[in-house]
Amino acid sequence: MGKPTGFLEFPRELPLAVAPAERIGNWQEFHEHAEEQLLLKQIVRGL
Repeated sequence: MGKPTGFLEFPRELPLAVAPAERIGNWQEFHEHAEEQLLLKQIVRGL
């Protein structure tokens, strides 16, 4: 089970986003995949 106070201990962090000037010409995903460490920290935050 996660930490009940995880959302207080860890700030919200989003994966890196591609700059608008680069993504204006395509319909691809604009958020990069996050590293596993960042995902694990955000999972604890959300539980």
